[in-house]
Amino acid sequence: ITIEPFTTLSGMEQDPAFSPDGNLISFSSEGMTLNNRDIYVKLVNKGEPLRITTHPDDDFKATWSPDSKLLAFLRRPKQSDTKSEVVIIPALGGSERVVTEASDGLDWSPDGQKLVLTDTDRPGGPMGLDLVSTYGADRTRITNRENSPQYHDSNPKFSPDGKRIAFLRFWSDTSADLYLVDLQTKQEIALTRDRGKLTDIEWSPDGQKIYFVSNRTVNQRIWSLNLQTGGLQMIKGLPIDIEEFALSPDGKTLAYIQSMIDTIVDLRPLDPNRRPSTPPCVINSSQVDDSPRLSPDGKKLVFVSSRSGFYELWVSNSDCRDNVQLTNFSGYSVGSPRWSPDGKSIVFDRSTNQQTDIYRIDADGSGLAQLTTNTGEDAMPAWSAGGSEIYFTSARERGREIWKIPSQGGLAQRVTSSPGRDATPSPDGRSLYFTREGKLWQKWLPDGEEIPIPELASISVGRFWSLDFPFLHFITQGDEEYPKIFQFHLENRKIVPLGEIPGSLPRWVPGISASRTGNRLAIAYVRYKIGDIVLARGWE
Repeated sequence: ITIEPFTTLSGMEQDPAFSPDGNLISFSSEGMTLNNRDIYVKLVNKGEPLRITTHPDDDFKATWSPDSKLLAFLRRPKQSDTKSEVVIIPALGGSERVVTEASDGLDWSPDGQKLVLTDTDRPGGPMGLDLVSTYGADRTRITNRENSPQYHDSNPKFSPDGKRIAFLRFWSDTSADLYLVDLQTKQEIALTRDRGKLTDIEWSPDGQKIYFVSNRTVNQRIWSLNLQTGGLQMIKGLPIDIEEFALSPDGKTLAYIQSMIDTIVDLRPLDPNRRPSTPPCVINSSQVDDSPRLSPDGKKLVFVSSRSGFYELWVSNSDCRDNVQLTNFSGYSVGSPRWSPDGKSIVFDRSTNQQTDIYRIDADGSGLAQLTTNTGEDAMPAWSAGGSEIYFTSARERGREIWKIPSQGGLAQRVTSSPGRDATPSPDGRSLYFTREGKLWQKWLPDGEEIPIPELASISVGRFWSLDFPFLHFITQGDEEYPKIFQFHLENRKIVPLGEIPGSLPRWVPGISASRTGNRLAIAYVRYKIGDIVLARGWE
């Protein structure tokens, strides 16, 4: 195998895609600021990258028209968890045309007439695959998840003859299987059944094989599946832990992402007005450190780190010293840790090949217990004010909603009547704060109204918020160079800026925590992110 660099821009390059004529590769790049993705194209054999889009929102996942003249891509607003726009633009830049909207996933049919995308037909509904014309008309659902709302279908790829679509069916945020759907019969076929971490798909030029990324040997590797014989083969000679790749039209060249990300946690003492007062101490390793949660008294911090080779829970003192590994699963992912009100226990979620469940562990690493066993996704746990119950996000019936169970495990009960996630109760237990489409909402317990917080109705906080009653701290990422920290007073209703973060926000994980005593603030952010596209020739 001959390996050679293709891009060397500052920041992270992602989403490589060869043009059908084999002359160009499109990709998305965040540039040096790490907070805005745009679409670029570059000749395969020479030249510099050409920036195609300059919009302040994120542009990503470009796919080519069959004649190599146009690109379709997704554009997602930074300040919202709403759907993305599907946009078409000439391959070398020009006037844009918005086609429709989608939740994720995008590919162009070989005949040039259709796009396939991932979408939902209602808020909180199941995500399936839709076919739509390149002008946004004649939308048709081709995979039906109506009876299984906890699953979603994504990463669709047309076969070279346009008669079939390969896609990933996700059973949780981290586990999926490879599927095939026939566009004439609508028949769905499961090609794998091990519910591994699958991240990307490509067809061979002759349509006889599907290549996909899987962790079936622990590390992320590219595998080939022969559709005629069912034979599976790992592609050797390529680096481990590949997440994304693309295949040239002749099948001779493979493009993949070679990346390095440094995520750190800083702890900032707060003055009596709950504002950062002195320079922070930092928890940092050469691996990922994120999802910080301060203990109620502010003396301890639990966080997620991959420094052992796997994502595990760690605990440190609030001076960033004495880091101790708390869990030792040695496989798959843990996340979303939360302290009990008395600081003696921690709940968290853990994803396996089968599902995501809620676990509890004592602060000294003993007493590990699994609290949920529901097929699908149970995640983002939080203790009730008195510690007798655990709130969590579950898609077990009709999309992601807030549920609760006894803290020792038991029968689950639905709490919210509409979509919601990432709940936190008030200290008096009278209300529940949670997010819906990235915005903050409040529900009076047990059966009160669910309403958005009016002062924050236009602000998307995602998972970057923390209740420190009567304060609510949150982080926003707009068009500015750096994310900004704010404090919202729940009694006088004032919003106060607290400064900015010298990095970018990690995706999909908790990013800020305040101690209940109000003396500490912990923040996770990406200090640097490097990802280049590399070409492999003679790879198979």
